[in-house]
Amino acid sequence: MATCVTAEPDKTPFQTLKSRSGMSLIKAHEARARNSFPIFTTRPVEEVKALYRDKLAAECAAVRVFGTDVLILSVEGVGKTHAHFSIMADEALDSAMNHNDRIRRFFCFACKSLEQASSKAGEYKTEHRRAVVIKSF
Repeated sequence: MATCVTAEPDKTPFQTLKSRSGMSLIKAHEARARNSFPIFTTRPVEEVKALYRDKLAAECAAVRVFGTDVLILSVEGVGKTHAHFSIMADEALDSAMNHNDRIRRFFCFACKSLEQASSKAGEYKTEHRRAVVIKSF
């Protein structure tokens, strides 16, 4: 997987890479991601949301390579859960294809309310993906 190196304003891409030498790959990735947010623009809110969702989805997919726990810090409603929908669907398919033991598997999200769970389930569902809301005790 290739990673794009964004040059810092006063440095060339090579100088940026050199300044990160000795830094772990995950720390360098984190620094690059942090510097690419927020997006300053005068675009309408819905366009900015779409931009954030696209960037967030790309970051969530990219960070999976590290195989470690990751905490995403962002405001409510920007698309953190949405960013994981395609990743989750792909991993569910991988899990199903990698096992031939007839055990049914599932992936899930936890939500703070039944209303939010219903909303997320509706957002997740497509022609090829199913979602079920399970009410806790």
